[in-house]
Amino acid sequence: MSDTEIQTYQQALVKQLKKANILTTRLIEEAFLNVPRHLFLPDEPLEKVYSDVVIVVKRGEDGQWTSSSSQPAIMAIMLEQLNLKPGQRVLEIGAGTGFNAGLMASIVGPNGKVVTMDIQPDLVEYAREHLDAAGFDWVQTIVGDGGYGCPDEAPYDRIILTVASDIIAPAWKEQLGPDGILVLPFAVLDGNQKSVAFQKRGGELVSVDIKPCGFMPLQGAFAFAKPVQTPLGLDPRLCLFSEPGKELPAGADVIAAWLSQQFQDWASGVAVAVHELINDFFPWVSLQQLQGKPQAGLVGSLAAMGELADQNIYPSLFGFEGERKARYSAVMVESDGIAALISPPGQVAPLIDVMNPGDRYNTTFELYVRNFGPGTNAARRMLEYIQDWDRAGKPSSLQWQIRAIPAEIEYDLNDGEFLVNKPWTNLVISYQ
Repeated sequence: MSDTEIQTYQQALVKQLKKANILTTRLIEEAFLNVPRHLFLPDEPLEKVYSDVVIVVKRGEDGQWTSSSSQPAIMAIMLEQLNLKPGQRVLEIGAGTGFNAGLMASIVGPNGKVVTMDIQPDLVEYAREHLDAAGFDWVQTIVGDGGYGCPDEAPYDRIILTVASDIIAPAWKEQLGPDGILVLPFAVLDGNQKSVAFQKRGGELVSVDIKPCGFMPLQGAFAFAKPVQTPLGLDPRLCLFSEPGKELPAGADVIAAWLSQQFQDWASGVAVAVHELINDFFPWVSLQQLQGKPQAGLVGSLAAMGELADQNIYPSLFGFEGERKARYSAVMVESDGIAALISPPGQVAPLIDVMNPGDRYNTTFELYVRNFGPGTNAARRMLEYIQDWDRAGKPSSLQWQIRAIPAEIEYDLNDGEFLVNKPWTNLVISYQ
C-alpha cells in the first residue's frame, strides 16, 4: 500500500469526523493526518483500521475485552476535551496500542512530555514497539497501576484515562498542575459512563465538558466493583443486574415466578429515544433516589442474553447486537412486585449495533411500564419518575455541572444540587 493510498484513507476518516462536528481543532486534525493508525494495528486490514470503529486488541480468559484501540470518534472527542497545547506535559492511563499516545505526542511535540502507562506489561511492550515504529521513541511507556498515576514525572498539565473509573483517585488530582485538565470516562452513578473534562481550580475539580462514552473498566487497586448478576429461574441467560451491596427485596425465584405470570401494561404518554434513556432519564432517576425522593426497593436491569434475546419472551426496552447480544429493561423491584420499562406492547425492542448505532438509537417511541406481581407500588413509582422527568423538560446528564470537592469538607447543598458521596471526593451535581 503506497503512502498516497494511506493518506487517502486518513483524509477520508478526518473528513467523516469533521462532517459530524466531532473534530474541530486544527492540531488534532493534523495529528490524525500525521500519525498512521495502521502502524499500531499492523495485523488489521486498512479498510478497518481507518474506519470509525473500535478494534479489539486483547481478551481475557473469559473472552471479555481487556484492551482495544478506541473508536476514532471518541478519541477525537476526548482529545478535544483535553485541549492539549504544544510543549505541555501529559499522562495517559491505559496505553492500549499506543496510538492515542502517538496522537498526543504529535500535538505536544518533542518539547513536551507524554507518559503512557498500563497495568498489563504485554500491552506496554506492544505500545512501545509501535510508538517506536511511528517515530515517537521519546514517548515514555511505563508498567504500573494507573490509579497511583506516575509521580516521578509529575506535575502534568493534562491527565487522560482511556479506561473507565467510578472514583477520582487522589493521585490524579495531586499530580495535576494548577488549572490542569483531567479527562476520564467517569461512572458517576450506577455504572453509567460519561467522558468528563475536569479543570483543577484550587482544591476542587470542576467539570467543563461532558460527553457520552463507553470504556472497559480500570484495573488494579482502584477498580470498581462489577454489578451483581442474579440468575432468575433455571435459564442462566435471564438475570437481574444490580448495584453491589444492595439486597433484592424479593427472592430470585419469586421474581422469576412473577415474570411468568399475568402482567399489566401502563402507557406513560412520554416519547423517548434510547439515547435519552441512557444519557438523561436513568441518571436523573439515580439522582432523585439519592436525595430521598420516592424510593423503590431496588433499581436494576433485567437482561435476556444470547439467543434468549431473540425469543422476545421477557419485557425489553432495547438491546445490543454482536457477540454480547442481549435485550434489557430497566426495572424497579419491591417486595410485592416488579415494574419493567418496555417499548410499546406488540413492538419488538430494537437491537442496536454498538459499532454503528444508526437510527435505532435516535428513533422515538412511547415508554410503557409493565407491572408483574400482586403489588403495583413499583410500577406507580416508575410511572411517576417518567412523568416528573418529562415535566421537568427531560433534563440531561450531559448538562450537568460536577464539582469534585474533598470528602472531608462539609458542604451545604443549594437548591437544585445533588450530593454523590465517593471515596476521597464528594460530587456536587447540578443541571446547568
